[in-house]
Amino acid sequence: MLEAVKIIRSTKNLYNLTKSQLPEVILIADASYTKDFQESKQLIEMLSPCSSEIHIATSVDNLAVKPNLKEWTVTEMPQKGWQVYVHIKDYIDVAREKERIGTKKKKVASQMSKLEAKILKPSYANRVSEEDKVRDSDK
Repeated sequence: MLEAVKIIRSTKNLYNLTKSQLPEVILIADASYTKDFQESKQLIEMLSPCSSEIHIATSVDNLAVKPNLKEWTVTEMPQKGWQVYVHIKDYIDVAREKERIGTKKKKVASQMSKLEAKILKPSYANRVSEEDKVRDSDK
């Protein structure tokens, strides 16, 4: 159950949601986990601030209200056979997220080109150990 809490909290953190922003959450799991989730529902809701109620079912088709899942983010746990859906559409600014991701992408590209330039210098080969060369090439 704590893994579900971790996923919900990580998702909120990933999208920069504050504690006061309470997205809806759906937990989909096979019957054995569904029972456990139902028994731990209050604890999950308390540890991972979300909307007034976490929806728990064995499949999305078994939910009372069918959500538009294009507006949700999902984290799948195939080894456990469950998915955690968090409704983020109402809480994120798509334009701002695209800008943030673009900035991050440019920064990574810049770091990659600097590393590639560093590796190609003849002096690099002479003064760096094989271990460091492998580590830098893996980056």
